[in-house]
Amino acid sequence: MTPCVTTIDLAAYLRRVRLHSEPLPPTVATLRRLHRAHVDAIPFVSVQSALGFVPDLDLETLERRLVTDGRGGYCLEHVTLYAAVLDCLGFAPALRLAAVGGGMATHLTVLARPSDDPRPWMSDVGFGVGILEPLPVPDAPGPGEPVRRGMFEHRVDRAEDTLVLRELGADGWRELHVSADIALTAEEIAEANRQVATASWSPFAGRLIAMRTDDTSRERLRGTRYEITRGRAAARTTELSPAEAVEVLQRRFGVTLDAEERSALVELLDAAG
Repeated sequence: MTPCVTTIDLAAYLRRVRLHSEPLPPTVATLRRLHRAHVDAIPFVSVQSALGFVPDLDLETLERRLVTDGRGGYCLEHVTLYAAVLDCLGFAPALRLAAVGGGMATHLTVLARPSDDPRPWMSDVGFGVGILEPLPVPDAPGPGEPVRRGMFEHRVDRAEDTLVLRELGADGWRELHVSADIALTAEEIAEANRQVATASWSPFAGRLIAMRTDDTSRERLRGTRYEITRGRAAARTTELSPAEAVEVLQRRFGVTLDAEERSALVELLDAAG
């Protein structure tokens, strides 16, 4: 194992994402394996902020929650943990804040530096709609190299010091988020986390959301509304009871909950309905 600059149990993380503790050189191939393993194994979910908490982003807490206890989180939790793993493996990660849908810059993503490619690569494991592979970022302004995985194709464009993540849809390349390619302070990340967890405009403040993507489908749980889209077919939506929604959260999205959390989520969803 590469010596870690940050204090993290790399072997435990690799077990969590079902990768063996074999040598993992900081290459594009390793980054692809690591990215897909993370999004497949660790759920994207807003349990902490739904229940009124601002999630702690210290690594000890994130390791306990996302690795040891088998839970999930939203973008800032995922990417803070994942960036520490990238650091351990020698990818020289750089955190960036992005604005989704023209809103405030509160989405956290990360750029990695593989040893066998001069370009930075965006490895956005915390984007809930599911970016299944890392994406190369062009050094000069212009469109990036498209990457296709299953039904989904993405690219990162550069405009001066701005990075634009795009997805190919029926009407062409649509914008998913925009980030300024500048270094961040811990205070800026903490403030973004507070805003995502508590601001009235945030979809995660006091609201239960879970998302999951594989090569051919996407699933979303928004409160008691469960939606699944398979291939090119229209989305199928089911309205669930609060108890059914919590069951789907655990069974379909792989979210581990204790009895107190299950009860609190049922109560929250019942009050919202």
